[in-house]
Amino acid sequence: MADEQGFLARLNDLGDVRGARMPVALRARLHWVRTQLTSIVQVSLGAALAWVIAHDLIGHQQPFFAPVAAILVIYAGTGGRRQIMLELFVGVSVGVLVGETLISVIGRGWWQLGVIVALASVSATFLGLRGLARTQAATSASLLAAILPVTAGNPAVIRFLDAVVGGLVGLTMALLIPGNPARRANREMQGVLRTLHQALRGIELALRLDDAGPAWTALQQVRGLQPAIESLATTVSGADEIARYSPLRGR
Repeated sequence: MADEQGFLARLNDLGDVRGARMPVALRARLHWVRTQLTSIVQVSLGAALAWVIAHDLIGHQQPFFAPVAAILVIYAGTGGRRQIMLELFVGVSVGVLVGETLISVIGRGWWQLGVIVALASVSATFLGLRGLARTQAATSASLLAAILPVTAGNPAVIRFLDAVVGGLVGLTMALLIPGNPARRANREMQGVLRTLHQALRGIELALRLDDAGPAWTALQQVRGLQPAIESLATTVSGADEIARYSPLRGR
């Protein structure tokens, strides 16, 4: 009986611990949502505005890629938006060129779709395209082959204009509703400095104890800093981009 009561008491204690931890986890998630509110507002307004411009002002009946392009550019992060826009434009250009050329020769169908995507991917790889540019080349060609045009006009031109509209809207949203890149850069810098501090303490310990173990650990810590340093450089580049072009953050 005593063992059973002790077991139940431990279960109650475990429940209390889990109950205490849940609010902490919930607060952490809510804090993360708050830190992303700027990006969420940018994406929401950017996607809607890109659709309005492409559909109502330019006259595209199905401008599905305009909001997609805006989202891609906004979520590219600080410092990478111009590169993402370039990759979008190059990839879409290659995809629509290959897709339209092959559609005019072999038409549309399931096997034609496979051939078109394969040749678009080969062309993108041959031209040295990577990442998003190669992906956009393949997807642009596949969409041209799979979706029948519902309105007059060249679907290749429409697709490219949607990419231009979405990319420019995404960049505009990032500049008109900027986050605080200085805060992010400071947070990343603090992480780098903490790791360097730990490495220096390891070196000091190795010298004091005449032991190579702490020195080896410090070496691995410093070597592991490369991704953090690259991320910091990208963040600083984005801060410079916002300071130069944003009317709200510029000085």
